[in-house]
Amino acid sequence: MIAKGYPIQLRTKQRFYRSPKRQQGAALLIALVIMTIAVGISANMMFRQQLHTKLASNISNLEQAYPYATALEDFSRTVLAKDFEDEPGTDNLTEAWATELPPIPIPGGTMTGRLYDLQAKLNMNNLYPPEKPIEEETEEQATAAEGEGQGEAEPLTAEEIRLRKDQNRYIYAQQRTIRLIETIDPDEELGPAANFADTVQDWIDEDTNTSPGGAESDYYQSQDPGYNTANSFLVSDTELRLLKDVDTETFKLLRKYFTALPEYTEINVNTAPIEVIQSLGFTPEQAENIVSVRDEEPFESMESFLSLAVVSEATQAPEGEQPAVYEEYISVTSKYFLLQGEINIGTARLYLNSILHRNDGKVAVVSRDFSNQQVEQIKEPEE
Repeated sequence: MIAKGYPIQLRTKQRFYRSPKRQQGAALLIALVIMTIAVGISANMMFRQQLHTKLASNISNLEQAYPYATALEDFSRTVLAKDFEDEPGTDNLTEAWATELPPIPIPGGTMTGRLYDLQAKLNMNNLYPPEKPIEEETEEQATAAEGEGQGEAEPLTAEEIRLRKDQNRYIYAQQRTIRLIETIDPDEELGPAANFADTVQDWIDEDTNTSPGGAESDYYQSQDPGYNTANSFLVSDTELRLLKDVDTETFKLLRKYFTALPEYTEINVNTAPIEVIQSLGFTPEQAENIVSVRDEEPFESMESFLSLAVVSEATQAPEGEQPAVYEEYISVTSKYFLLQGEINIGTARLYLNSILHRNDGKVAVVSRDFSNQQVEQIKEPEE
């Protein structure tokens, strides 16, 4: 029983009691965490929205830029066709096609472009070996044939003449390539000059026989990642980067002087840099003389070029001897041109690299590339 006159006292256990201040601190911490998460989610959503808006804007601008790129191609084709109509016997750097377009205002941006002569460079596909290599007759074999009464050779058939022409063209392409590498790399930082010619040949020929300085698929398969040789013509000079011993710096140097075209091409002496002219077989002094003459007055025809004293000296040789330069592999006109353009609309930038082929005044697009990998080709080769 409870005694009367005494108040009731309840005993509360201490462990069940929590301070109001500690409860408020925990609630504040939870609120801060929730707010931080909410702010992060909100910021991420805003970033994604801005990104999507910018991407949508860039896509829209690129879609607007594409018609200007094709219009630039059409304009270039018209310029080349008109040039052929006006002066079909020559292509030189004083003509309208060689003039760079200044930035042209277009809705929301600008566009510009320029044409370059691809036959001012050595065509690497010229190194494709002949269909049927002809073994040259040795002096001993010729002497033996004369002893057997076969001193007078029978006339060559049309097929034999074609095969010999193919072989001579291939041999001369090798010589030009080697001379050019020796000119642009006198210290052999790229290795022996013949190695590059062998490497290109092994890349494009159909056999699996490795040339002395080249490489076939067994070498490229050992790389990481591994790959095979093309066993066909190069379709772009950017394939140079895949070749043996060609690093980034080597690639930048080689692409100034080499190109990849779908057929055998001559060198246009009206547009070629002095190093390429020298690779034809001219001495440095002769090449310098040719460039100085053409800069004052471009060659209007092969006759005007061959009449130059240093040229006739190099292309003519005494009977029974080989000339230093073969005129049949030289031209003062071109069929292949590179169009490089740039279209800027808003924050979007579209590059254009199109190879144009002109045949009897008709101009067609051979290939089109929208990357910026060939922008460095806009620079003129260094002298």
